[in-house]
Amino acid sequence: MSPTVDLAEWRPSLNVGAVGPVLFVEMTGPLSPEDLQTLPRFHEVMRRHPRAAIVTLMHRISLPDAATRAAAAEVMRHIPPGTTRAVALLDGGLFACAIRSVLTGLYLVSGGQHVHNIVTTVDAALDVVAAGLDVDRRVADAAYAAFVAHRAAAVQARSASIRA
Repeated sequence: MSPTVDLAEWRPSLNVGAVGPVLFVEMTGPLSPEDLQTLPRFHEVMRRHPRAAIVTLMHRISLPDAATRAAAAEVMRHIPPGTTRAVALLDGGLFACAIRSVLTGLYLVSGGQHVHNIVTTVDAALDVVAAGLDVDRRVADAAYAAFVAHRAAAVQARSASIRA
């Protein structure tokens, strides 16, 4: 039986889905503090699992303003201790270095009590998740496939409602 998405939120710049103990957060554009305020309810879903992981996928994002950085630090404070977190920066170059610095600063300011890894591919992020959860890599792959399928269906439904 393939995994299912337990809870999801789809926004223009932020797609979030919980698949068992793995929370996928896809950031695809400029974020606002309001976007980030949706994330703590997902942390509650994660608390149901003795071991949990977060995969954050970032591409086409911009450097956050002060209000968004403060909201992100607040969200990070509520990540359950012991959670494995992998951030995949899917854009490269100097801009990725700047985002990496912001992420490291947010982790330090939030008093992070979770495992924090910054990688450059989805594949590497799934490796981190599998190791953190101590599961076969195929479990992480199946969770990611469920997230991607659910996201695609949500995008298709949103497009259909706009055309109607």
